[in-house]
Amino acid sequence: MSFVDDIKHQFSSSNSLIKLLYINAGVFLISILTIVLFFFLGINESEVSLTIREYLGLPASLSKLIVKPWSIVTYMFVHTGFLHFLFNMVMLYFTGIIFNQYLGENKIISLYLLSGISGALLYIIIYNIAPIFSAQLNSANCIGASGSIMGILIATAVYVPNLEVRLFGILPVKLKWIAIVLILLDFINLPKDGNAGGHIAHLGGAIFGFLFVTQYRKGNDISKGFSNFLEKVKNLFSFKKKSKLKVKYTSATKTNSTKEANQQAKVDAILDKISKSGYDSLSKEEKEFLFNINKNS
Repeated sequence: MSFVDDIKHQFSSSNSLIKLLYINAGVFLISILTIVLFFFLGINESEVSLTIREYLGLPASLSKLIVKPWSIVTYMFVHTGFLHFLFNMVMLYFTGIIFNQYLGENKIISLYLLSGISGALLYIIIYNIAPIFSAQLNSANCIGASGSIMGILIATAVYVPNLEVRLFGILPVKLKWIAIVLILLDFINLPKDGNAGGHIAHLGGAIFGFLFVTQYRKGNDISKGFSNFLEKVKNLFSFKKKSKLKVKYTSATKTNSTKEANQQAKVDAILDKISKSGYDSLSKEEKEFLFNINKNS
């Protein structure tokens, strides 16, 4: 198995939390490689970083947002530097583990994206209606996974508020106090550190996380429609794979190969399972079998 195939296999066989970490890491790595490439072409690092941020970051200006609507999603996977990236990924990993344990790992991608979108909407609304931001409106640009992570953190803290975690691996603290302190810090730092847009996005993500859990406790999963949409998108790719595999093994059946006919039956059963319950419902052996079939097709 080549290095690229190994990465593909690791990604496809990982749970949703690890997939989010992989995507964030991939975007960060591509950004770094782009900066290095343009360095050899004589282009300043700050210029390349600014271009990446302008293209993938979320503008506050509606006129700019209209021409790059993808930024309402891409902004939550872009980071300004290594420390920004590292802190967010550590937060995502440890918060995500707790979230998966109590709320299920099949919800985390939807909550990550919807919290990020909620943060984006609050950021855009505040910047367009608050007089204090009028002078910055055309230049304001927001990036980072923090709003998405805040949504996951608040959802988890509201669901299991008295869960005790060890801060820095030493100090035992209830999850609700960590959430409360982080929200207070966002409010306190709004006018102070020059990152008002980031703090507003954090609060927007927190609002969605809170709404998600309060509704979830009532039996209403407000992320379900979005999760179904993501599942349909995933199944479109699964259908393409299934069609490709059938062409191969239909031909094999004509050669009366019992072994390959059995493989085709196993492929069909696995793909039917994916269409009904999603990729994450597969066992490790089923994922490896499907990966090897795709590799050889």
